[in-house]
Formats: sequence, structure tokens, C-alpha cells
Amino acid sequence: MLRVPSKSTLSYQNKNRSWELFRDYYYVLLKGLGQQAHFKRTNFKISSKIFLLDATTINLCLSLFDWAKYKTKKGAIKMHTLLDYDGYLPAYVNITDGKTADNK
Repeated sequence: MLRVPSKSTLSYQNKNRSWELFRDYYYVLLKGLGQQAHFKRTNFKISSKIFLLDATTINLCLSLFDWAKYKTKKGAIKMHTLLDYDGYLPAYVNITDGKTADNK
């Protein structure tokens, strides 16, 4: 019977796991799936590469992340992502404070 790992176990693993693991895993996925995704697409008559831009606000607990001041009692960061339309994978990610406007 499978058991769900406890929160403390997951927390410890995430705290002590090297970030290089996620970087390497991303590149494995990019190589394997990057240009091979077979999704239904709209045919564009554009010869240049297409990128999609998204900005997402991620709410954070201000008492834990005091550096992420967004409003008086709220914390947040903003993740600006540039997606490659061909593979639906991020080509660029920029993380800023929550107050940064999307057009910046």
C-alpha cells in the first residue's frame, strides 16, 4: 500500500535538494519534448518565430517573506514568462517584485 509522504519529509527534501537537479531535468524535458509536441494548432501565416508573454502574480505570506512587500499587509512577486509557441516551454523567465507593471 502506498503512503503519502509527510509534509516535513517533503519540506526537508525541497530544502536540501540541489537546484541543479531541476535545471538538468528542465533541459532533459526540453530536448525530449521541446519541438515534438503534437497539439492542434492554428495555422498562422507568420514566417518568424512566435513567443507568448505572460505575467503572473504569486502571492506570498508577508510575515515569512518580508522582502516581498506588495501592499501594506500583502506580499507578492511577479513572474514574467516568455513561452515558445512551438514547444509550449518557457524560453525566458524573469521574477520581479509584485509591484512591477506588466508592460515593464
